[in-house]
Amino acid sequence: MPPDKMGEKPLHNIAMCLAGIAETGGDKLAVAGLTGRVTYRLFEDWTNDLANRINAAAGMAPKVCLVVAKYDVQAIVGMFATLKTPHIFLAVDGQSLPANIAGIAASTGAGVVVHDAAAAEAVRTAGLDLPLVPVGPAPASRSTSAPPAPPGGRKRRRIRPRAFSTMPRKARASSNCRPRRGSRWSPRSTPRSPRRRRSG
Repeated sequence: MPPDKMGEKPLHNIAMCLAGIAETGGDKLAVAGLTGRVTYRLFEDWTNDLANRINAAAGMAPKVCLVVAKYDVQAIVGMFATLKTPHIFLAVDGQSLPANIAGIAASTGAGVVVHDAAAAEAVRTAGLDLPLVPVGPAPASRSTSAPPAPPGGRKRRRIRPRAFSTMPRKARASSNCRPRRGSRWSPRSTPRSPRRRRSG
């Protein structure tokens, strides 16, 4: 299914809620890992800055965005930044071989690659003819970068959940039929018994 047909991204609302937390409790710890600790305010500034750089490199048409990073602080920043764009992220292990990265990019039709510092060499060696956007470094001071605007100013379309059925389509149609208005027909749970003929 193409990115523009997938409806609203699963974690988009969570990413938007983080902006409010950054305003009221920006000094609280948001992400901690082996490579560092990030507060909510820095996380918000960093993801806004990266999201704008992704849009500048890839455009606003929805694409698959590979986030090639070791699961640590920069991986989380990369994934959440992509949620603020019209693109859809696909996380890839930062220790993947260049050939594997190239294969994943080709099979998914990726349009942009976001990577952490540790995966920079592998991404370059993969020989991808795609925009490459580094996650870091983090903004040194309070970023003046505005949050990325939704594409075209339009709200993302929600997909309404539908009940799953294993019945064939024709069987579902016949089982869901209803009598027309004014009709005297009504479904019966048991078949009507045949009428007995009166003896002469």
